Amino acid sequence: MTILKLMRCMQVFGIWIVLYMSETHSVTVDLASPEVFDPVFYSNYYHQVITHSVNSPEAVKQHWLTHGIDAGWQGSGQFHSKEYIARYPDLQKAFGNNYRAAIQHYLTFHTSEHRLGLSTSHHFGGRWTALNHGIYIGSSTRTGGAVDSLTWNNKEFINSRDHGRQMQMACNTNKYTECYNPTEAGGLCDHTLSTTHTHIDWVHVHGNVIESLVYPAFWKPVKPSSGTQHDCHYGQWCPAHQGYHTTYDYPFHKKITIGTHGINNCFEFVSNFTIGGNWPQDDLLIQMEAPAVYMTYEFTKQFTFNPATRLAENYHNKHLPFILSTPDHNYALGAYTPQRQDTDIHENYDSHLFKGSNFAGTTSKFNIVFYKRPHGTGVRQYVYRTYFCVGTLNDVTSCLHKIMTAVPK
Repeated sequence: MTILKLMRCMQVFGIWIVLYMSETHSVTVDLASPEVFDPVFYSNYYHQVITHSVNSPEAVKQHWLTHGIDAGWQGSGQFHSKEYIARYPDLQKAFGNNYRAAIQHYLTFHTSEHRLGLSTSHHFGGRWTALNHGIYIGSSTRTGGAVDSLTWNNKEFINSRDHGRQMQMACNTNKYTECYNPTEAGGLCDHTLSTTHTHIDWVHVHGNVIESLVYPAFWKPVKPSSGTQHDCHYGQWCPAHQGYHTTYDYPFHKKITIGTHGINNCFEFVSNFTIGGNWPQDDLLIQMEAPAVYMTYEFTKQFTFNPATRLAENYHNKHLPFILSTPDHNYALGAYTPQRQDTDIHENYDSHLFKGSNFAGTTSKFNIVFYKRPHGTGVRQYVYRTYFCVGTLNDVTSCLHKIMTAVPK
């Protein structure tokens, strides 16, 4: 037998083994395993899933099992069957568009064969994902490149139900609030649609880094005269005429790096705001959220991190690092922003809980806010650094202590 024929036989035999092993393991594999499916990610990314009858985690899971899998939909922020097949030529030949078999294979073999369920180097199907040390951070064209998924230990952290949530940059004023309010992911008129009025200039992802430059949508469309409350369109849907603008003329730039200062479960979020145009010039402050974070319905416990004791205490101080956790403390996200950044008033950590009509709509929000007084009409840039710690509550308190020691100011 020639070497070429031998190689062809080995190739065919390998494909047969892949198919055989997938079939023989199909009975024992949980196709709704947290490794491939999260009801929050699924229902928020495919907003049409949530209906009057499909509005609980159990009902959404059933929708995934009976429809989403065979349609090739993405079930979680850390796995997509289409992308899994596309990554590996042997799986393309073995499975084609048999997404159910691909999921069976992933759940059975991805650990032993060291396979990834997503790409971390390029755009795929409207999404980008950065990965390091078991932390997945994803963004999408739907949300203007804003972070719409943060996954650790098979758990989705981010609520991305509409375009005002996510983990995203935004800014407004203390006087006009939502009227002159550039928002990275999109505007109110984008609602839960799959499109956004934010213009993406570019998004780059490479391994543990995700970076973007976008022109954000106004949360509520404005007329370009003065940015006062009376120039704002307060309807839910965007006006088709009347001179309203839906997109801000200046860019937001962010860079996220997973793993920083030798701390694996810490990621750095750098926000760069360009402030220009017709901001109101009366006595007000521009409030820059760097960033705002909307988390899922499961994150209900609020804590203040006390650096003196290194402990998580009941939330009581807006000027100390903040933590949101699940009640069992198994999943938590903490935030720390170093002092002496460019702000006219002491930065703060603010937090709120918003009840929705179902699990997908309920969200816990916190944001890191900096303040600047506008001076004149020139164009200025303001850059802020925030560090996030991911893990159990104990993991997060340890991480916050480490990053505060490494970056004290």
